[in-house]
Amino acid sequence: MSGRNASVGGRDRRTFLTEAGSVGGVPVHVVELTGEPGDVCFTDLRLLHTLAPNPGPRPRLMATQRFTFSDVAGDVRSAS
Repeated sequence: MSGRNASVGGRDRRTFLTEAGSVGGVPVHVVELTGEPGDVCFTDLRLLHTLAPNPGPRPRLMATQRFTFSDVAGDVRSAS
């Protein structure tokens, strides 16, 4: 997979979702994260993410808030 789009080279999305790959020599794999209304999820802001289709009739909303420690604030700003 080597960091390429999963649709390139005849690979389908199921392969992309089930097989590990690598990006820049770092092993990567897809992990699906789901929740219920009102759930809170804490992640690193550098997390690679995307959206999924909304199967429900109502729009989904998500609020974000960044929290940083003063000793890494410069690193966080440069990653944005």
